[in-house]
Amino acid sequence: MAKQDSIGHASRRGGSGRTVKTPNINTQEYWDEVYSKEAEEFRQRVDPARSEQLIRWIQVREEEVQRHATVLDVGCGLGDVAHDLAVMLPRRDYFGIDISPVAIETAKETARDYQKFNVAEATALPYPTERFDVSFCGETLEHLDDADAGMRELARVTGEGGFIVVTLPYRGRNRSNEHVREFKPEDVFRWAIRYGELVFLDCCLLKSWLTMFAVIRRRLWKECS
Repeated sequence: MAKQDSIGHASRRGGSGRTVKTPNINTQEYWDEVYSKEAEEFRQRVDPARSEQLIRWIQVREEEVQRHATVLDVGCGLGDVAHDLAVMLPRRDYFGIDISPVAIETAKETARDYQKFNVAEATALPYPTERFDVSFCGETLEHLDDADAGMRELARVTGEGGFIVVTLPYRGRNRSNEHVREFKPEDVFRWAIRYGELVFLDCCLLKSWLTMFAVIRRRLWKECS
């Protein structure tokens, strides 16, 4: 489900999160191979609790996340989160992007009645400014050389009063050869100050990984450039 921004962005390092691995192996070719040869194994890696977290949070904020809200999944992988969301939370308009064409083709089958999918990078989303009510990015920013660029794009496409929802591996607790960055709550606080206000932050175990689940309410008077 990972995404890569090293094509055209490899020289942009630093910013939020700590670099833990270089060079970045998260190329389109790498993930095409993973999804082609190890799709079911990859699905076993992804904890369904991630979808459940997002669903529960939207249900709790039902009055704020409108029934006809537009929802973007950045790093949608095989489309499992999109499918789960659409089944549990119908009457919303779902979109998803992933760097891997192989993943996108599978996603179109997994959630073909629910979501519109595109091949794209997390740092160059093919959508107009303020397009979405909820922008979700699950276990993706850690795969980017420039996580701040990915967060900036999430903020750009999220409308005033909308929500940016991210899950991130907690620094020092989760390691993968696919991860090039790791994060602490302080990174989330900086993003919240820049793009809106932090309305929720929690740490939980997804399978054996300690993961941060963060929600930022978008305020357009905050920086997005």
